[in-house]
Amino acid sequence: MRPIFVATAERLEVPRQAHNLDCTTAKVARAEADEQDRAILRGRDLYAYDWDASIQYAQGRYAAHAGWAHRAPFSAGRGRSLASLREAYDRGFADGGGDRGDLFDQARRAFGAEARDEQVSGRPDTARMLPSLWP
Repeated sequence: MRPIFVATAERLEVPRQAHNLDCTTAKVARAEADEQDRAILRGRDLYAYDWDASIQYAQGRYAAHAGWAHRAPFSAGRGRSLASLREAYDRGFADGGGDRGDLFDQARRAFGAEARDEQVSGRPDTARMLPSLWP
């Protein structure tokens, strides 16, 4: 019975991945996509990743951009190679600006991410209004 289950899973995998990528492409076309969706398509276009690898690429890219520690996937599922998913995550992490070989890389990226957030808002987040803004 196992060969039948494996064949059925393989037959269903291709349409699943194509459908997910088509939905993401449609979101980008409608201008409803976020940075994660664009990174998924970037992984597909630049590195010919399938859906699962593109997700890992986007997650690695976001982790590096947000100043997070490197967190490679620890499970593959669906008969996937864990090594291929980790490679996609590592490439996304590097493309996002992360450097696993640098001991202080995470601290620099976290500081840069915080500075970017302040630039977007125009001022640092505060718990209450500043006294100069009181009515």
